[in-house]
Amino acid sequence: MTVYSFKLILILVFNIFVNMHYIYSECICCGNSCKTRGRRSRYSGNLGNINNPQKNVQKLTDEGEDDDDDDDDEEGGKGTNNQIVIKFNKDNNKISIDSKDLDLSYKNIPEGIVHPSFKGCTTFWKLDEAIYNSFTTNIEITFKNPPAENTFVLFAVKINENEYYLGCCNNGNSVKDNGLFRGSEHNNEIKMLRNGYGLNDIKNMFSANVSMENIVFTNCFNTSKVTNMSSMFYACKSLKKLDLSNFNTNNVTNMSRMFYKCSLLKELNVSNFNTSNVNNMECMFSGCYSLTSFDVSKFNTSNVTNMEGMFYGCS
Repeated sequence: MTVYSFKLILILVFNIFVNMHYIYSECICCGNSCKTRGRRSRYSGNLGNINNPQKNVQKLTDEGEDDDDDDDDEEGGKGTNNQIVIKFNKDNNKISIDSKDLDLSYKNIPEGIVHPSFKGCTTFWKLDEAIYNSFTTNIEITFKNPPAENTFVLFAVKINENEYYLGCCNNGNSVKDNGLFRGSEHNNEIKMLRNGYGLNDIKNMFSANVSMENIVFTNCFNTSKVTNMSSMFYACKSLKKLDLSNFNTNNVTNMSRMFYKCSLLKELNVSNFNTSNVNNMECMFSGCYSLTSFDVSKFNTSNVTNMEGMFYGCS
């Protein structure tokens, strides 16, 4: 009976130890105790504290797990570092993002953030809320070590479950093919942070993104070489406001269906659009039922050949 009791006590002590390790394991990305379901988290670290100047440089590392882990066989998992450093300067509203190693990794990343055709060329890092909120319209962002200076698109996204991610698509020149965020299901808000200067065709970029309520374009999102914006916000049925006052549209020739069926859009700022080279405005604002006013007084339509249904359904 004594031996049995001793064995029972040993089993109970062992179970308690295992459960404590399961719940509170050390997070390799920040060195803090965090709930990681028994495995060391690759993404759940704090990437920075914008309110504390002593902690304004943080790192998120992906150092792999145990040596016998077969992560290398999983999609995107190469067992190498995936590191990013974010530095804040509150005095002049600047943020520097340095991606040390853009190893593609998709673990714990929800499906549907980007169009499936861009999954293979998009890298994600998980953010905390403080960093996400620091990405404002007038923020100045430098991005070191991009995959290619003229092909990347850098963005931050908030999904419905209140999770925040930093994303980098290294196929920016081909976002026209299917639209980078076309048909995305989880995005509640997207912040377009920066892109390479080679971005020239953003057709369908956000089209049919039915759950997206807001899009923020920072001053570092460069559209100076873009020629095609057709269907860019096509059928964004949850979008309620849109400020495009910092868009450079000097070279745009096609704006057809740009805001088509944005039925909940109430605020739209296109007052700074240069449309002198635009030749197609077909159905540009068609189906924008909720708009009560917007300023197109500066529109130059001297080269436009198609305005069919431009304001159709703007009741």
